[in-house]
Amino acid sequence: CLSAPTLTEGYLAFLGMMTRYQRSLVLRQQEPDMLKAAKGLQRLRDVKITQDYDAACALFLGQTMYVFNVLTAPDSSKAHSIVRSALMSTKAWLPRLVHFPIMDTIIMTPMLVDTVECLVRREVPIIRMPSTERIIVDRYAGVCATLLPLLYDLCACSHTMRTGVLGPGESPSGMYEQLADIERVILDWKPPNNPEILLKHGQYEVLAMMTQANAYRLAALLIIHRLRYPLGVEDETARDLANSIFAIISHFADSAAQETSALPVVFPLTMAMIEIEGPGEELWERLSLFAVQSMSATRLRGFIKQVRACRETGYEGLWFDLVDTQLHVAMPP
Repeated sequence: CLSAPTLTEGYLAFLGMMTRYQRSLVLRQQEPDMLKAAKGLQRLRDVKITQDYDAACALFLGQTMYVFNVLTAPDSSKAHSIVRSALMSTKAWLPRLVHFPIMDTIIMTPMLVDTVECLVRREVPIIRMPSTERIIVDRYAGVCATLLPLLYDLCACSHTMRTGVLGPGESPSGMYEQLADIERVILDWKPPNNPEILLKHGQYEVLAMMTQANAYRLAALLIIHRLRYPLGVEDETARDLANSIFAIISHFADSAAQETSALPVVFPLTMAMIEIEGPGEELWERLSLFAVQSMSATRLRGFIKQVRACRETGYEGLWFDLVDTQLHVAMPP
């Protein structure tokens, strides 16, 4: 009763669109209902938040409309703004919601999506993951909750390096020192892996979560490396990190891909594919059972090929500088 006024149009648009990805011969495939989707976006713009439940509805609607946009728009590079709108509306409520396990599935996805997009586009996420004493295990973000604050810090440092707008007492050289500090913390970071997680979630689920967490950690280190060095410089270190990402995901594909319904590794795999051609393309085929992620990855290949082409023709800048003109799709987790 409480969620219907906020969620109905966006949810119906999303469910109607998802019938296109079902294998059932009974369901009739339909074109996306853009009218319901537009009404869903209007609800998100007009949402009034006066209690926890309102904030949860806004966050859920934001991620629903984000996926709808990614799967229906030829140019989904603006889908990120939908998630950011939901997060901005609920920012004051998130430090409270993070203490309720029932909210994990609603708050973690938009924060992960925002952080990944900001890493690539060198922006600052709407919110730094609030701290909590409990271990968060989420259906989408896995066990990356304690990594998200470090990725936020990396985004903020990268954004400052891009804009050159320094705070009081900051210097350009100081930003590289800050980058090195963030790198040391990420190098030391380990995903939580206590016996309780294994007992509660099972072998294949735990392997999927650990694969995602370790791939994200390596992708963050690869981003740090490429913030220091343009394409063509210190490529060997970049290739080593990329090969480590491929190896981790390949091990998962060999062991548990058929036992798991989803693995959000589009982002780390994309970072690695920018550096090396071949292994990533083969992995996409092996993970193609994840239909929604597979479609996102296919669209990202054009950007990856463009970055590789720039490297081959002697481009000497950071690949991040190509994002504004060459990346026309969302960068999903």
